[in-house]
Amino acid sequence: MLSIALKTSSQRNPDRFRIQVHVLADVYADISNQLEERLHEAKDNYTGEFILIIPYNSGNFHWIGLLIQFKHDKQIQRVEYIDPVNKSNYSPAKLQEQFNKVFPNFILQSRTALYKGNQADSASLIVKNLLEAIVEFKCKEVEHANTSKLSDQINDTEMFSNKTFEPFRLKSMSINDRENACDESPSIFPVKVAQIDESRESKSTKGDSDESVKENEISKCERKPCSMLSLDIRKSYSRDDFQLTNESLKDTYKDFDLMPLCTERFLLSLWYLISVKLIGKDAIVDQTIMSSDYRKLEIDEELQCLKERLKLEEISSTKIQHAVETLSIYIKNENWISSLIILKEILHEIMPLNIYELFRLVKNIDDAANLIKDKKIIFFLGNTGSGKSTTIHFLAGSKMIKTEINGLNHIEPTEIKNVDLKRIVTAPFAKSITRCITPVTVYFKDIGAYGQDSIILCDSPGFGDTNGPEVDIANGIAIVRAIQVCESVKPVLIISYKSIGDRYEGLKDLTHTLARLIQNTKHQIKAFSYIFTKYPKNEKETIHASLETISNTLSDQERSDTNFMDIFRDMFEKTKKNACVLDPIKDDPSKILDELADSIDINHPEDVFQFFITEKSKSILDKQVTKYELSIKLATKRSEYSLVKYILDQLKFLNILLNQESIEEIYVNCTRYVSRHFFEEYQKAILILNRSLLDETILIDEEIKQYRTYFDHANLVEDLRKRHLGNEAIHSCAYIEYLNEKVDNLILNSYFVTCLSRILL
Repeated sequence: MLSIALKTSSQRNPDRFRIQVHVLADVYADISNQLEERLHEAKDNYTGEFILIIPYNSGNFHWIGLLIQFKHDKQIQRVEYIDPVNKSNYSPAKLQEQFNKVFPNFILQSRTALYKGNQADSASLIVKNLLEAIVEFKCKEVEHANTSKLSDQINDTEMFSNKTFEPFRLKSMSINDRENACDESPSIFPVKVAQIDESRESKSTKGDSDESVKENEISKCERKPCSMLSLDIRKSYSRDDFQLTNESLKDTYKDFDLMPLCTERFLLSLWYLISVKLIGKDAIVDQTIMSSDYRKLEIDEELQCLKERLKLEEISSTKIQHAVETLSIYIKNENWISSLIILKEILHEIMPLNIYELFRLVKNIDDAANLIKDKKIIFFLGNTGSGKSTTIHFLAGSKMIKTEINGLNHIEPTEIKNVDLKRIVTAPFAKSITRCITPVTVYFKDIGAYGQDSIILCDSPGFGDTNGPEVDIANGIAIVRAIQVCESVKPVLIISYKSIGDRYEGLKDLTHTLARLIQNTKHQIKAFSYIFTKYPKNEKETIHASLETISNTLSDQERSDTNFMDIFRDMFEKTKKNACVLDPIKDDPSKILDELADSIDINHPEDVFQFFITEKSKSILDKQVTKYELSIKLATKRSEYSLVKYILDQLKFLNILLNQESIEEIYVNCTRYVSRHFFEEYQKAILILNRSLLDETILIDEEIKQYRTYFDHANLVEDLRKRHLGNEAIHSCAYIEYLNEKVDNLILNSYFVTCLSRILL
């Protein structure tokens, strides 16, 4: 469609279209190396001065546009991307990484979208925005083309179809037509639109009274999907929140496939099956789940198992029960997106912390730490969105410019000379972009500083990561492990004006987090530097006064926290004369870098820095561990020892990984509880034998079965004993030994009775 629109426009206005424009086939973010292939195709096939347009599906039908202008020598003049979605949280990090594989050292610039709207309309909106951008690129004059004329051009193209922009043509079709079109061109549009559309519209034509009742039910639920959860889910979630990719679904499949029977298993299984409905069969791991009908059958079966399991595990929360009933209605009506929304809420209630996701995140931590092992570094710390990445770009010599991304003001790097900076991506929203430790080597002479040779600036993931507690906890581990292997560290705390809070609670929270990170702050705090970012002009001189205000409002508990007070006093003293308030556009990086390089080092950082966790993530972790404790006790009573072992495995791993006293205490309490349970069963078993023998009665079948049951329980927990319980748990052989002992006594007593009888006779 875009290609035809361009052709039509060029015929009408030949003077305005002297530069060639090439529209490449659509790129899907979840298809590996597809963008790189398109870019190599352009390098190999096109010559001269030209403009390259690439439609890019970033996931969940969120379309953006990539525009690249090439010079005659095949060098890039500029590269921009357009995001037409209002209040979008789209991060260009992945796109930047893919782009740099073909064209290194170029930073994607955001271009303001003239036509904006909802994500569902991004396909048609991006066509309009791309046409407008191309006209501006190619126009001889500064003025833009007449907008009404552009609208005519766009309207004229609606009757055409073009494989390059097939998804945009499909968007205007009926549901049935979409299905047919997708069947004809599966390679162009791999996910059927009908799978993602809500099926309410197609069902409403049946005219059945039962269907009308269902429609009323589902309409009510869609207006308030789960009132007991007190969440307006429609407003809180978009398709982006699901992050459905082939890789994520494979991970989900592996997660529930490893689990014994439990509520979590059925929830994850439902998540997997419903997600497959949305993104198509390419992500299927279990090859037995083939047809759509079979998947629907599987979903119904798993839903029924979930309901039964909730009863068995005594999970009777009104919230969850209501949510499950709502989920049943959505599944019955094949409303898959709303089903995932409800499932996500239930999962957060049942398992606040995704342990498997946390395990995956920590796997690559040591690889990142090795990048700075035995190095002298300046380490930047701060909350997510505080400006650490922007500060490093500035200090490493990148030219900074003001721009706007999706209605948000942003300071963006340009003219990047340092190749290490291609891995440092900035964004205007408070969502983490930096996901690992990223070192940047800066040579003083390159930025006009006086220092000798070079220094390493280290970017790090932010505190309080908005991607969830799993990422936040993994970030804490990554930061500490990285710092601990360095030769020396100069810590720099980045404090953003936007995150300090109206009553400075944000700044206090940041200080508390830092206090948990450092041991013996009194002897190490002088090495810390503080950089304040994103401050308005009229607030730059108020920093010290603000800290004084905080000092006057500290609670007795805060004043008694030695580490907290050491950091706070140091910050207060170092801002007395002149606080370092960064202006990345006007400031001189050489001056600030020289000051940081001259600051005190922390030697032997392995003795200073310790694992920390933010208060928010700690509360979620505590909630998960408490749920584990309750689940272990209930599963033990039900004699579900495979589930007991599974949960104890998770607790043990968390205890080793995080080294938290609260986790260790609960783990020890749980192992003692299970061991005590087996001992009590053993006591009951021998009581059965003793009672029968004492009364000289015959063991009835029921008593024999009960004794055998207790014996079998002890026999089933061999793995539990080896991994968790040790010698505290009763071994199954104890039952046999006791039984043998009693039998021997019976035989012996019988022999003595016989002998005595003979003597008396």
